[in-house]
Amino acid sequence: MYIRTSDLAGSSGCVPYLASKFRPRGRAWRGGSKSFFPATFSQELGTAVHELIQYVLSKSPEKRRQIAEEMERDLGMLRTTLKPSALLKEALPDRFLEKGLCVDKIMEIWRHGERLLDLCIHFLGKLETAYEGSDDKWKVEIEVSLHQNTLPEYQHAPPSSRYIVDRDVPLHGSVDLVFRWNNVSVLGELKSGKTGKKKEKTWKDQVAIYADIWREKHPDHEVHGYVFHAAHKPIFVSYSYPFSDLSDFDRRVGGPQCIDCSQKLSCEQSTYQHRRSHF
Repeated sequence: MYIRTSDLAGSSGCVPYLASKFRPRGRAWRGGSKSFFPATFSQELGTAVHELIQYVLSKSPEKRRQIAEEMERDLGMLRTTLKPSALLKEALPDRFLEKGLCVDKIMEIWRHGERLLDLCIHFLGKLETAYEGSDDKWKVEIEVSLHQNTLPEYQHAPPSSRYIVDRDVPLHGSVDLVFRWNNVSVLGELKSGKTGKKKEKTWKDQVAIYADIWREKHPDHEVHGYVFHAAHKPIFVSYSYPFSDLSDFDRRVGGPQCIDCSQKLSCEQSTYQHRRSHF
């Protein structure tokens, strides 16, 4: 059995709910935005925005701004040509374009992604200022697995485990962005869509889990974690995730996850509000 880091972060620390999210080992999750393609447009949009930003940031420092400018130019031409350029085809998810060209959808991606991309590039500049001698030397890796050996410098198998309920459970997940210079690793989680205090807490918990695993895998690294959302400045995650709270099976905590919980109608801590139909 294993559990996804996103499920852990989204549990609000409710142990019975978390236990329902254990997954069989034979159906291991590869992680990353390309592992499945969600059905709703808001999910499609989030996936496409993430891949667009990751595409640009994966390029060399001297090319990032240039590619972003070319992308903006190509998007301007798209309204008249109705044909995505080679750059757009390479940057956007294949499955998104396979559904047929929809200019409005692609422009909506850019509307959401442009601000987030600027935020990330500006953040890189801040890192270069904070760490003397690091100008143009930061590597940006995308979708770095926390449980597999995807890159030579990131040998993360076997997965890290944490004690949950009554057993050690392997954690599976991937980090959207890793900004790396020497032994400094800055982990970044990209978020889009609506925001709010409860969502922000879930996002920060997710980054805290990433950082905890990363420090275990790389004890010699200076590790920091941030959430990137277009509506905010980068959100610094300063706390450690409270794994010790997860050994008590009777620990019930209400939260956004209640809507998906099988015990939502009977649990005293449930925040789910059942709407009755009146005829």
